[in-house]
Amino acid sequence: MYPYSLLIFSSLALAGWAQSTNSSAVRKFCRNVPGDPGFPTQIQWASLNASVSGRLVHVVPFAQFCKTLPGGACTSQQLLSSVFRDEIPGAMYQANWEQDYDSFPPSLCEPRLRVCGQGNVPLFGVLAESTSDIQAGVKFARSHNLRLAIKASGHDYLGRSTAKDSLLISTHKLQNISFTDNFVVGGQSLGPAVTLGSGVRLQQMYAATRAEG
Repeated sequence: MYPYSLLIFSSLALAGWAQSTNSSAVRKFCRNVPGDPGFPTQIQWASLNASVSGRLVHVVPFAQFCKTLPGGACTSQQLLSSVFRDEIPGAMYQANWEQDYDSFPPSLCEPRLRVCGQGNVPLFGVLAESTSDIQAGVKFARSHNLRLAIKASGHDYLGRSTAKDSLLISTHKLQNISFTDNFVVGGQSLGPAVTLGSGVRLQQMYAATRAEG
């Protein structure tokens, strides 16, 4: 607690102190975004790309991706397909998480719009194929104070599979499935088990377990 003598300070001084304290807290916890001195340079992004064997991509919103397809648009089936969406780094199951309604004007990317904003879609993404790819992405985000988003399929109902101005780590390609007859944790046998890569869909798991018997 502060001493009672602080009460003699003017309200203006107290307001100034509070504003200074809040500003310091904001500066401490804010992540670097484009335009900030600490945001990675093109050379630093290129270095990350080399460390993950060329698996760094510029992430685009789903509707913008659709414009690159034959005919310049996704079909109605593709727009509603969760399987189709989870293949695309910038696509979420719930399209509202891709949009940034808090900006002014809002940064949106929808099929009906001619010009797309980046919205809440990450700027760059590591399409991880190994643990070392994930480690490289996490270390890069930490060293450059970047916000980090992790996406397997993009089905998080709270929108945590994406984040504005962030570096995305996509684990969709981690498709390994392995079985063991004797899964041991802390020295205790728990019996048969299946271990899944984070990119494995439920349908794939069910098919693999049926085949395993």
